[in-house]
Amino acid sequence: MVLGRGSNQKGYTIVEVVVTLMILGVFLAGFFQAFLLLESQRVSIAREATASDIAYSNLRKFTDRPTGVSCSASGTSLVFTHETDGSLYTESVKAYPVNGCDGSDFKDGIVRIESVVEYNNGNGKVVHATFVQ
Repeated sequence: MVLGRGSNQKGYTIVEVVVTLMILGVFLAGFFQAFLLLESQRVSIAREATASDIAYSNLRKFTDRPTGVSCSASGTSLVFTHETDGSLYTESVKAYPVNGCDGSDFKDGIVRIESVVEYNNGNGKVVHATFVQ
């Protein structure tokens, strides 16, 4: 039986359904890739913010001139590590005499105190510094 012009058929062909599903799949794959990219950026930004908070917190501990330590050209440093949120952060706090070092302690002159935090296995780094007179 051949249907003529007057037939009242409704619905979609299998080709239309397959093409629609393929287009929908492409859009969903694109959205999924965008989600993964945004999620990795969010994690990276969160780790950098945590490292910045740690560096700033370490810097605030050294508001006074360091005492009882001798001065060297490479500065006086304290290095320690700790694990936060499954990511390893390496922290160091160093004090440098701005006008050079003559082997004495930090009695005179301006001292630069620098807090460095590395994260993501050394791929990221945050530095905060201040000067103490």
